[in-house]
Amino acid sequence: MVADLEKYKLSQISWDSDKEPHKFGEFMSLMSTLVRALAYGSVLEDYLDAKLGRARFHNVTTPSFLAEDPEFARPDTRVVELNIGDAGSTTNTTASAPSSAARVPSATRSTMSHTESQRTLQSAGMNYWDLGAKALELDASLFNVLRTCVKGSKGIMLTCVQFPSYLQGMCVLYKHADLSKYDRITRALDGMDTLQWNGDVLAWQSDAMRMIKELLDSGVSIMHFVLSRVMKSFDGKLKTIQYKIAEDINGREINDQTNVFDMVQSYAADIATVGDSKETLRCL
Repeated sequence: MVADLEKYKLSQISWDSDKEPHKFGEFMSLMSTLVRALAYGSVLEDYLDAKLGRARFHNVTTPSFLAEDPEFARPDTRVVELNIGDAGSTTNTTASAPSSAARVPSATRSTMSHTESQRTLQSAGMNYWDLGAKALELDASLFNVLRTCVKGSKGIMLTCVQFPSYLQGMCVLYKHADLSKYDRITRALDGMDTLQWNGDVLAWQSDAMRMIKELLDSGVSIMHFVLSRVMKSFDGKLKTIQYKIAEDINGREINDQTNVFDMVQSYAADIATVGDSKETLRCL
């Protein structure tokens, strides 16, 4: 097992949590790729995908020449019903039957507030101790590698696990990074604004797909975009309202069904109450 870890040089991957705190997602993705190259590594990563509700691939970034090629269709594909949002509407699509380690309750994420989700993990559909002896041995070995990979002050978070476990360590880091989820979303949105054509078609396509994937991985919704621009409208002015918007974003689950009218109405009422609107100032 140790020889396998040395072969893939996992310890050479590092994330400086102080200098580049916003690059945890990139670090996690790279670790996942290399762990899957190890024997029994896919067992661990599939389990982690399920616990975190993490998507390995996004259909919208898969080219149709791959997705629609019948020669690439898996023999075990079948039609499954997917829930769309909270409205209860459904659609049929062709997808692979998920493994027992990848079953995630569809309602889990939609019924939790962001605050509640910080205290829980999703169900992976199976017990950790049922992963198998070889996978558990790899999990323990990878924890030691992970400790050497995480530089800076965030490394202390890895002492919060129940026992040496790569899976638990990554869950702790993921939840810790998720505290600043809105910061990642904002960076992803701002990153798309920087996409520019520079005359190099290959570089432009690579930059575009990298930024789009980060946008999807951040879990952004149209309401995140809306609220980020509402918050931006107060830059350099009403800081207390910006704090309230941030509190709302962090304290509730934001999705396409979020009632943004009620939120904006609340902000407007607060501004009017404390006398910060132009109409109130003119009266004074």
